[in-house]
Amino acid sequence: MKVFQRILISPDEPRLRSGWRLLGFFLLMFLALFVVGSLFIGVSVLVDSSVGAPVLAFLRDDSLISLVAITASVYLARRWYDRRSFASLGLVRNRAANLDLLVGIFIPGRHHRPDGLEALLRRGADGLSDLANDI
Repeated sequence: MKVFQRILISPDEPRLRSGWRLLGFFLLMFLALFVVGSLFIGVSVLVDSSVGAPVLAFLRDDSLISLVAITASVYLARRWYDRRSFASLGLVRNRAANLDLLVGIFIPGRHHRPDGLEALLRRGADGLSDLANDI
């Protein structure tokens, strides 16, 4: 029993060694990708086609599936394997974090549609329907 404990458990803390945590994370991530992908594709098949193609395309988007699966696997690995919270990573909600989030949303939005956000800000709320019609 001591041999397995030495191989699996860290001597400093009562948790798995980092190599085992990484292996567990990757297995958990692949499982989450499979489950979330199957769930999203299954829901998109069940959704009535009268809802429209954009909803079906949204549910089958690889980026969205990866985002949900990786976020879920990081959360579960952080809880189960590391036995630590997200706050210990330095992830807190404050003014600086909100600004970083807005910049992170603005940069890709500007890259894909350069005039979209600027036009909306220039025209105000009345321009929202015009912008939607342009798309």
